[in-house]
Amino acid sequence: MGSPQTNLPSATPDDAELAGLRRGLGREGIPIPAYQTLGVEVRSATIGAAVVRVPVSPHLAAPGGGLLPGAFAVLADACCGCAVAAALPAGGAALTVQLRVEFIRPLPPGHAWIEGRAEADAVDDDSGLARAEIVDEADQLLGVSSLRIIKASHQGSRHGAAATPVSPGRSQPARHQADNPVARFLGVVSRLADSGRSTWTFRPSHAVANSFGMVHGGVLGLLAHEVASDALRSVIGLGEELIPLDLVVNFYRGVPAADGLAAAIARVAHRGRRFVVAEGEVAGPDGRPALRLSAGAQIRGTHAR
Repeated sequence: MGSPQTNLPSATPDDAELAGLRRGLGREGIPIPAYQTLGVEVRSATIGAAVVRVPVSPHLAAPGGGLLPGAFAVLADACCGCAVAAALPAGGAALTVQLRVEFIRPLPPGHAWIEGRAEADAVDDDSGLARAEIVDEADQLLGVSSLRIIKASHQGSRHGAAATPVSPGRSQPARHQADNPVARFLGVVSRLADSGRSTWTFRPSHAVANSFGMVHGGVLGLLAHEVASDALRSVIGLGEELIPLDLVVNFYRGVPAADGLAAAIARVAHRGRRFVVAEGEVAGPDGRPALRLSAGAQIRGTHAR
């Protein structure tokens, strides 16, 4: 990526806060549990730029090896978020409002990590936009991403209030196992998919939280792509496979971690001969919508490989 002419705010983080970002801490110097769980490593952080690595781990592993495409969302949020946070004025929370990932190629088995190299395109006193390239160990481009952030005084409470669990709707026969590494990481309780619709319930733990006790935005991006992929897979036939194209997540509010059941739903909005799209939403434990999601994929015959 080139060096953008970034518009920086008049006041930027002090040396202590910038040093905290380099150690993978939140803007107030608070540890980020999701980073610790996944081994996220901030390789560098300067005002308006960041390099972050996410290692291959069982939490993010694809069934055939490599990484789940949704793992790119974790990296995109981490590196782009760090680039913007390092340029925002000190104090307050940096809240993700939109996350976008475009997939170029999957990470093949045998690699140890993926790396995001992010630069802030524009940052003012209240918001910022950053873009990143996602590469593998051989410096091969795997995807590109962008992240929009707004600044707020805080992001919810670190101690969530009791809430009423969300009902996922009518009970259906399970079509997918909830007991696999990524499902355990996300706290999935039930995972159902049929006829272009998927419905999940999950109980996120503190291990997937950000520094404010809410589910990390990148982890919600991973969840969004997984629930959308279940819906997409339910409408393809024998001899067909899906090639991920993009993921867009618009965030409304946070999802408290360790605070009861939440729900995620995706539906196939378009199924053409070569292209399929799923749209959906995630609701928090109180039933209020937390984000909207859209994921697209190419349909390809397995004989085309």
